[in-house]
Amino acid sequence: MPYNKMPGIYLEEVSAAPRSISEVETAIPAFIGYTEKAQERDENDLFMRPLRIASLAEYEGLYGGPMPEAFDVSLLEVGGTITPTVRPARRLAANKYRMHYAMQMYFANGGGPCYIVSVGGYDDAITRGRGSGRRSVGLLGGLIMLEAVDAVTMIVFPDATALPEGDYYKLINRALTQCATLKDRMAILDVFAGDTAAFRDKISPLDADPLKYGAAYHPWLETSLQVAFAEQDVVVRAHSDEHGAEVASGSLRGACLSDAPIKKQNPALYQHIRDEVLKTVITLPPSSAIAGVYAAVDKSRGVWKAPANIELQSVRRPSIAISSAEGAALNVDVSGKSINAIRAFPGRGTRIWGARTLAGNDNEWRYIPVRRFFNMVQESVSKSTAWASFEPNNAATWDKLSSTIETYLTLKWRDGALQGSKPEQAFFVRVGLGKTMTQQDIQQGRMHVMIGLAMLRPAEYIILRLAYKMQVP
Repeated sequence: MPYNKMPGIYLEEVSAAPRSISEVETAIPAFIGYTEKAQERDENDLFMRPLRIASLAEYEGLYGGPMPEAFDVSLLEVGGTITPTVRPARRLAANKYRMHYAMQMYFANGGGPCYIVSVGGYDDAITRGRGSGRRSVGLLGGLIMLEAVDAVTMIVFPDATALPEGDYYKLINRALTQCATLKDRMAILDVFAGDTAAFRDKISPLDADPLKYGAAYHPWLETSLQVAFAEQDVVVRAHSDEHGAEVASGSLRGACLSDAPIKKQNPALYQHIRDEVLKTVITLPPSSAIAGVYAAVDKSRGVWKAPANIELQSVRRPSIAISSAEGAALNVDVSGKSINAIRAFPGRGTRIWGARTLAGNDNEWRYIPVRRFFNMVQESVSKSTAWASFEPNNAATWDKLSSTIETYLTLKWRDGALQGSKPEQAFFVRVGLGKTMTQQDIQQGRMHVMIGLAMLRPAEYIILRLAYKMQVP
């Protein structure tokens, strides 16, 4: 209590509660792509504006639904029985504008809050674009907009595989570089056109460091999602008899599914055509479903649990079958660029069969949960200990800071995030003169903290360093 010059009673409020670490959210993906609309109040007011949402219903209210497909129908009439054959009238929009389907997969697999960046509508061509502040356009522009959103921990591009191959790799290399620069997020990537050899060859950021901030999955997924279509876009193009000639009377050629001659006067045919349309299989890149699994595992087990051996929901099967040997070759490659296999198992469904980053040759950062756990610890500790920058750079501050961090890491050790039978084997925290700083550091207002975490084996630490800029008297 300060010295007082007058007699009397003086009060001083002393905080008994120690400082603590508030943990940041770990599963907040950002989806960058093309949407039906981007409107909160005024038209296009959400264009190129990252917005946090919490549900598929909220997404649909702000960004709309999927692009409806169009179908051509051929009718074969034999003995009064009509059999329809249905085929897409054009290349499926689901092969290009995938954002809504991707959101369905994300939430079906356990996804929660996320950010959406709409970079255009269904009338716009899918482009890599450019990033230049307010003039940012395309998928790259959406990526640039995310730089200022600190809460994002994952980046997903549902529409990016519709780009030309060269543009795709330029985009994801930029995404990996952003992740490495900000050190608080990862990119979940899809293998372009299923070509794993080309993927490994062309994933080449400016240096190898960004590779530990990315994870890739293969193959694509045949989903059980229902195809979107409008009945007026399902049109009968031919109505022939068993000889291939146009039926003599009652031809339905030119009628659409919503017209009375089909919908009202022939309900059995109407339902048959609908059933054939709904057999259309929507095949999607896996990244959005994987992001949902990350969120679900983080919530149920923790960010340190590998998001692997998890059954994917709303999936019929992988687009191609991956054998055990093929899965091993994807996981471990001489290039070091690991690709996580997705495999189907009889009676067990379609499962994620790997949890490696693209830095497969890096003994410290080859595993996804290690990278994501360190991201969480770094963000949580640095944000919750910002108060230390305004304290004296002396032993009292060092002890207080060290104690705060050690208390947090002890809780993580008890949760099972760190290896070791006792805390000393699981982590260490060092700060102070002769430990992490010199006298010159102190005089120049620098405080350094070294944290060692044993995530893989006891007493084998991966080092995290934090630097604080202090006030200089």
